[in-house]
Amino acid sequence: MKDYSEYTGGAEKTAIDSVYQAEIIGSFVDTLPYNHILIPRGLDRSKLIKNIVQGITYLKQAGLTVEEYNNILAYNETEYTQIIPIIREINNIPLKGKKDRLEVLDKIRALADSIPIHDSKGYFSSYSKSLKASLLLAIEETESLEKATYTPISKWKTTHLIKGKDGNKTLIDAERIPKQKALANFYQQYQDYLNDNQLLDFSDMLLNALSLIKENEALKDKLQADYQFILVDEFQDTNEVQMQLILALTGDHPEPNILVVGDDDQAVYGFQGSDVSHMLSFQTQFPTAHLVVLTQNYRSRQAILDIARNVIIQGKDRLENKIEALEKRLESAKLRQDGDLAYYEFNSQIEEYTWIAQTIEMLRRQQMDLSEIAIIGRQHKHLEAIVPFLSQYDIPIDYEKQYNLLQETIIHQLTVLLQFVYSLTPSQSPRNDLLVEILSYSFWEIDTMTIWRFFQERPYKQSYIEKLYASQDKKLQEIAQFLLDLAIASEYETIEVILLRIMGVEKDRSSSNSRFYHHYFGPHIFKEHQNEYIENLAKIDSFIEHIISYKKNKRVLLSDGLETIKAYQNQGGMMVHLPINTGKQTVKLMTAHKVKGLEFETVFVIGAHSQGWTSKGASFPYPFPLNLPIVPAQDSEDDFLRLLFVALTRSKNNLFITTHVYDEKGKERQSLPYLRFLPINQGPQINETDKMNSMWSVMAPHSFDSQEMSFLEGVVQNYRLSASHINTFVDMVYGGPLVVLNSVLLRFPSLATPASIYGNILHKVFHDISLEVHSHSSIPNTDTLIDLAIHYLHQERLGFDDNTFLLHKIKEQLPLLISAKKESFFIPHKSEYDVRNLFLEWEGVPLTGSIDRIEEYDDHYVIVDFKTGSPILSWDNSVKKEKLDAYKRQLWFYALLLKVAGQYQDKPLQGRIDFLEPTIEGDYISLDLDIQDIDIDYISNLVQIIYHKILNLDFPDITSYQKNKKGSAEFIQDLLTHKV
Repeated sequence: MKDYSEYTGGAEKTAIDSVYQAEIIGSFVDTLPYNHILIPRGLDRSKLIKNIVQGITYLKQAGLTVEEYNNILAYNETEYTQIIPIIREINNIPLKGKKDRLEVLDKIRALADSIPIHDSKGYFSSYSKSLKASLLLAIEETESLEKATYTPISKWKTTHLIKGKDGNKTLIDAERIPKQKALANFYQQYQDYLNDNQLLDFSDMLLNALSLIKENEALKDKLQADYQFILVDEFQDTNEVQMQLILALTGDHPEPNILVVGDDDQAVYGFQGSDVSHMLSFQTQFPTAHLVVLTQNYRSRQAILDIARNVIIQGKDRLENKIEALEKRLESAKLRQDGDLAYYEFNSQIEEYTWIAQTIEMLRRQQMDLSEIAIIGRQHKHLEAIVPFLSQYDIPIDYEKQYNLLQETIIHQLTVLLQFVYSLTPSQSPRNDLLVEILSYSFWEIDTMTIWRFFQERPYKQSYIEKLYASQDKKLQEIAQFLLDLAIASEYETIEVILLRIMGVEKDRSSSNSRFYHHYFGPHIFKEHQNEYIENLAKIDSFIEHIISYKKNKRVLLSDGLETIKAYQNQGGMMVHLPINTGKQTVKLMTAHKVKGLEFETVFVIGAHSQGWTSKGASFPYPFPLNLPIVPAQDSEDDFLRLLFVALTRSKNNLFITTHVYDEKGKERQSLPYLRFLPINQGPQINETDKMNSMWSVMAPHSFDSQEMSFLEGVVQNYRLSASHINTFVDMVYGGPLVVLNSVLLRFPSLATPASIYGNILHKVFHDISLEVHSHSSIPNTDTLIDLAIHYLHQERLGFDDNTFLLHKIKEQLPLLISAKKESFFIPHKSEYDVRNLFLEWEGVPLTGSIDRIEEYDDHYVIVDFKTGSPILSWDNSVKKEKLDAYKRQLWFYALLLKVAGQYQDKPLQGRIDFLEPTIEGDYISLDLDIQDIDIDYISNLVQIIYHKILNLDFPDITSYQKNKKGSAEFIQDLLTHKV
């Protein structure tokens, strides 16, 4: 809009990137109370920042200003009050029986017809209209079913209804209003900040233009006069705000001069906000437009076009299915129609990738131009996995991957060192959890045994950094002095200077900080590993540039730089494009999204199984109302088909589709259903020697040398197993066997989070209340308990911000918690039942643990465990299954402890989880658990297996397991069946 400054006020604005967006939103998030309605999982604010930025982006891509969005929410609220009574009547109609089915459907239809339709006042469709249409569609689908079932209506209820606070069914969108308004508030704050500081983000460039056109008729007339002919390429990839701009520029002219070019079968950018429905609605909006269908294809031979055709016609929401006269069958215009075409299935990924590498090597020997070869995968991880196979044959590649600089080893080490140095400054608390990792960096040249011995003995009346400084080991002393000197310098030096000192980029490289320099940039590195040397220099240069340039015209201190790094982390990382190009003629490695618009003589479409081409992304956590369908839906069948269609049609003559039957754990892959029409051929046999040479990805479990083994054998002599050790051992997401080794056996310090400290404080306060009740049959007054909790808080070493946060939480939340739990303290019970001094053993396995509470009733005992995380309403929550399974294992383990102790055995044992965090409604949730003999047997078996794994220093390699609940379940099963 620079060319029309007379309409924009003349002020030139500065564009900001997504990271700056995240920092702005983060500054608002920092002021939120701990229990704000949008904060997920209690304290995870980085996810909140990302979600809010995404929500605002969706609104802007939809062409909605803050005012317009608020108007829609307000208008929806007036409709909810009229719709909810009708909805409740519908919900009360029983959905069962064949005899009265037509009568039931007629009742539901009559109620649906009674929903009053309101004018949407020029915004999106009104809520009442959208809801009514969806219900009538569900009724029609139910009527069309041959079986006497109500499945479509039941699904409609599940999608649109929820139990309200009063226990009655209500509209789910009505319950979401508080979150939607909270997002609107962030949108307003964010936009005000941008306006006050003359800033704009990428979405504003379009939204501001649209708003100016809407508000200024003279500008609209001028633009329409200046742009009388409009051409839109890749029309299938337009989003809503772009479509509104097109409509604004075409005006009310009955026959505007507009040409749009697009292919709905190549709409693969829905995740970025593009909406293929604009192609479906184009003829409605421009009824006089002439449809031209291009059916001649000058790229691919006919056999390839026929395969692609058979794939894409499986889609449902295609123009060809909506427009009767449309025929999109492509005819090849190529003179040459020969070439190789094969669909191969191999036993393993190793065989698949080995064959591809060997085939490309054979083509090279046949003098084929390697730049005419492409390997296409669905995701980067599939392309990354094939790189070593190609390297084995010295096949040059061209692969541009988007790297996260913060995950690169050299940058990660610098970032961790910066974080630790900053934690040593007076206003902060030492990050002891980082010290283990720091000392393990190879450039210090400290042997493993020195590190293990250092952490075995807890420091008494001194910090870890003080213990390091007082160490008898000269290297450890030098490191401590180096880190302390950096902390002092960071108070006045810029982060760039601190980074240069860490790297040893200075005249005197005789001190300990020169170790980093010699390790990464010494003369021998350049001579022996020139590519790695150059890459690391480029990474550091880019890292420093990102930090320094982010805060334009400002002297960037260490604290500022760490805030910048945090902003990048909140936005998903410090992303840069680092191309890998290892020759002049190179094989192209590309994702199906990236390859669009290109063509190659030979194409390999790899990993053609369901897990590779039909995986869905994460959903947006703050859904907009039904009449605002502005969030891209999770990938559908049509999306998967379109992506595969694009990949297949990149080939001119030779097309190889490859897959494999078994994953790295031997589990069978599901074949890709979209290719079922193609005959699958068994992949060519791979020589066993070649296969073994290609098994680069199979990592051997960590092994210890004799000295390390001897040390560890001494450590485990007095080891006792606890419930938390079991859960950590089998946790594929946050734990694993090596975490038990590091945190339990080697006693490496860990980060005390505000959440864990708050939990410890509540445990102590509850125990104090129990002691007072047992002694004096009364509960201390609330002020006394708050003072007690604050006393415990001050004993912790927290940073100022975390300390302030918990202080407010204690004052606000503790009175409510005590009030809710007051009566429970008068139930006969034992608090903090600790078995550590009982030296319990179960069939040779030493056990330990502390039970939060054991309640006694007339006919049973209840083992109670307190949890300070977000409450879970039911044991049936499939999303939280992994966490709930861990809770069950913990209660079963405690039952085993009591069985071994011989106490509390005169009555049956039951379990209960008490959540000490309230729900949004302010309720405190408890989950009761029946404990059966079969549960005790199960945990006893797991106790035996895991204890002997630890005792024998057998820490299984878990790299082949998925880092999710499924991976944890598979690992446990493999443990129980002795497969690992």
